[in-house]
Amino acid sequence: MPLFFIQLIFFGGGHEELGWRGVLQPLLDKKYTYWQSNLIVGSIWGIWHLPLWFIVGESHQGFPFILFFIYTLFLSFALGLLYRQTQSVGYCILFHAFANLLNLYFVLKKLILFFYYHFFIGYLIYTILASNRISKEKEFVSKNKWIHSRK
Repeated sequence: MPLFFIQLIFFGGGHEELGWRGVLQPLLDKKYTYWQSNLIVGSIWGIWHLPLWFIVGESHQGFPFILFFIYTLFLSFALGLLYRQTQSVGYCILFHAFANLLNLYFVLKKLILFFYYHFFIGYLIYTILASNRISKEKEFVSKNKWIHSRK
């Protein structure tokens, strides 16, 4: 399992974070709000994977695309939050690879699917609450900077 995790970092999706969080996220964060930029990245990320459903024998075909797309949206918010807090693409690469490892083990193999969905719902709630907190903190800091600059 550890060797497989290392493979996922370099060849199984983790490397995508160089583009998603290393390039696209910072560019979008300059122009859009936290919520908007993560929604854009998650949408592009989901659509990026669509061709996998047309490759015969590809493991993604065992999972409905619409659920995968929703998953990429939620994971985009989690990774966006991680990137915003750490400014580290490396942590995002590790997180993405670990998420793919969990998907391969629990979802695509259909083991403990019931528990995975409950974990996913809890994860979703946590991501929404954490994202909301970050947005409010950013607004507070922006308002205080404006107040201090007027003095």
